[in-house]
Amino acid sequence: MKKYRLLVILFVLVLVLVFVVWDAFFSETKTDKNINESERVVSQKIEQSKPSLDETHYQGIAQSKIESADSIVSTNTIVNSENWLSPPISNVSNQLMELIEREDIGYVDIGNYPFSETQQLGIRSFSSKGKIILFENTSPEYLDSYNTNFSDIVSEYFGAAAEGDIIMAISTKNSAGGVNYLVLPVQFDQINNLTNDVEFIIKQLRSEANNILTGTNLDAEEK
Repeated sequence: MKKYRLLVILFVLVLVLVFVVWDAFFSETKTDKNINESERVVSQKIEQSKPSLDETHYQGIAQSKIESADSIVSTNTIVNSENWLSPPISNVSNQLMELIEREDIGYVDIGNYPFSETQQLGIRSFSSKGKIILFENTSPEYLDSYNTNFSDIVSEYFGAAAEGDIIMAISTKNSAGGVNYLVLPVQFDQINNLTNDVEFIIKQLRSEANNILTGTNLDAEEK
């Protein structure tokens, strides 16, 4: 009987031991699983926070556009000034940029024709104030599609004009109260030094306009 009881006690002890070992093993496995799951979730969140290749690509394009926009803003600082009725993007306008601003004359690229309302108002404003405008014929072939030419466009604002690579024009009141237009076409093959020659023409036009205004010279065409 005693032997039977000992066997029962031993069996119970074995079961308890097995249960303790099994519980410890199961808890460790569950903990490892939770750790692995947590690592997977964190890793997934990190991956989601990274931009994809496409997103990185488009972010690069966006940055490029921002830089381009900054350049445009910088350019417009010059273009939007009163002198520049057209953007100074030709070789001639770039060579004459300092002179145009210093002498306070207008610049118009005929390649912008048909002119915007703002440009038309600008040209008329210069004309009414007796300020010189330099028209550059950058696109003679382009005007063919509009059935017009360089001199005809300038004459819409200054009465008359002859053909040239550049046309410089000014309007002035005469002593009788009328308006005179002084229009001078210039061919590039007649120019020795662009800046010096244009500066000389500016002085001549202003001098002649002043003569008409004061009645010193009455030979200019009156309108």
